[in-house]
Amino acid sequence: MASKIPPTAPSAPSVAAAIAVLASWADLPAARRQALRRALKVMALAAGTSLEATALTPRQINRFFATAKAAQLGLSTVSFSNIRAQARYALRRLGLMAPRRSIPKPVDDPNWGPLLTQLPGDVTFHRLRLFAAYCAENEISPQAVCPATLESYAAHREATMGSAKGTDAARRVANLWRKAALLIPEWPQEVLAPKRIRQISLDFDQYPSPLASEANAYLKAIAAPTNNDSIFSRSSSRPPVRPATVTTRRFCLRRLLHGALQNGFPMEQLNSLRVVTNRAFLEKSLTYFYERNGRQKNADLAALAATAASVAHYLQLDDAQWTELRKTLAAVNLTPQREITEKTAALLHELDDPHRRAKLLHLPSHLMKRAATMRDGSIDKRKRVHAPKPIEAAWLAGIAVAIEISLHLPLRIANLVRLRIGKELTLAKGARDWQGRILIHPEATKNSIGHDVHLPRETTALIREYVNDFRKHLPNSETDWLFPGRASPDQPRDKPTFGVAISETIERFVGLRINPHAFRAFAATMILENNPAALDDVRALLGHTGFKTALKHYRRQETQSAAARHAQYLRLERRSLPGSKAAPKKRVIPTFALRAKT
Repeated sequence: MASKIPPTAPSAPSVAAAIAVLASWADLPAARRQALRRALKVMALAAGTSLEATALTPRQINRFFATAKAAQLGLSTVSFSNIRAQARYALRRLGLMAPRRSIPKPVDDPNWGPLLTQLPGDVTFHRLRLFAAYCAENEISPQAVCPATLESYAAHREATMGSAKGTDAARRVANLWRKAALLIPEWPQEVLAPKRIRQISLDFDQYPSPLASEANAYLKAIAAPTNNDSIFSRSSSRPPVRPATVTTRRFCLRRLLHGALQNGFPMEQLNSLRVVTNRAFLEKSLTYFYERNGRQKNADLAALAATAASVAHYLQLDDAQWTELRKTLAAVNLTPQREITEKTAALLHELDDPHRRAKLLHLPSHLMKRAATMRDGSIDKRKRVHAPKPIEAAWLAGIAVAIEISLHLPLRIANLVRLRIGKELTLAKGARDWQGRILIHPEATKNSIGHDVHLPRETTALIREYVNDFRKHLPNSETDWLFPGRASPDQPRDKPTFGVAISETIERFVGLRINPHAFRAFAATMILENNPAALDDVRALLGHTGFKTALKHYRRQETQSAAARHAQYLRLERRSLPGSKAAPKKRVIPTFALRAKT
């Protein structure tokens, strides 16, 4: 049975029209109507449009509240939450958003009722019950649910229920559907997956032989060390590449073959790995991705070129072939970047604001206090009782610890999530107080440069509070991972999801989107602000083998310092020249100018 597409939401009025309508709601107190007007005006002011030009739709409102942050609007988190609730109430009363239903009741449906009664009674499957209610209302039986049903459900949430992330809601429903199928034998075994855009490429074994065997042999070879007795051998001894590099090489090699096929390279000629180093092949493949990237050279093209060079190293090309290959790959080489990126520069500029910087520096202790309140439960100003949430509090405390460590030692996310208590991270009782230390061996880092750092006393105290009072509530807390994973005791927290959690938490409380890697740029900036000559401190803290990255931050800092010195010179020069009201009798020469002359 095909899933039904819900009717579209009614045409939405402007904010100005909605404000005029809510003025007639006499059943509400004047203070409540004033709060509703303020909530609607905040959206229009933040969007930079007039009240008449701002359309009042569920998607517009929820996309605004999904992107705007309280810190950016100069509001507290409580005020921002109240404004969001008032705006959604106004939409529901205007008939533009579906009524709120906290407890779905599709149990009366003869198809869904028997299945839903077998689900656990807690809130774990709440989203799945909402999805079942949607299906029951649209006469979709459990056996008729398919990926198209998820797509229509996502559109339904965005159009009528006010969800700004309908695709995300569909993804969560798909995960719960899979869990329900494992718990209940009668549950449909249909695998649901929301529609995603994926890079389509063929497996190696779908190409003419012996390409598959040669490609797999290449990937196996770069993952294993090479040993050569002769020091004059062309392929000298080298350590194995990291597993992540092997994954990247496999992905890029498949993309190189895919791009050549899409650009007209004959399939029958893809019969050997050596074709990857062929000039005609590379021109076809790299041109295809160059056009897809909007005719721009980027890191994607550089990764493809690096994979072709890696294959050439493995095949041990002769000098003439190497010369030809270098000429081909030179066309996609990126221009060496002497400055930090515009995105990083904009972020550092925002952090120059002392208020923003103070919020970031004090964020770990602030999050730990919120986590303690969440763990123990609380009673707010309205005498409402909030039950303890120890698991959510432990996740929040873990983010606080990750931010605190990143501020003092900006590790890459791969090293941050793999910290183990008693191994990479040690907490020992000293003569006066506890001492924390992070020791990461060189073979575990990207540049083969280890870290051996003693943590400050306040950082150690924060970590101990998390380990003693919060971490025990997390799943797999019996392991030695500082940030234990949810799925398996053998692995820590997932890098992408943990990074997103850190970024979203910082954005919520600071108003800036800061990913874990950006802490490295922030640390370099703070070092050079206090000592412009401390390039080696930047190199050592970030774990770099050279000064290339440190010089990028030094150039930015030196440009700002030079501009400040020039402004001071102009200010003093203006005061010293005739015609100025504050011109002294004798010309004043800045002291730094005198030093320059000597």
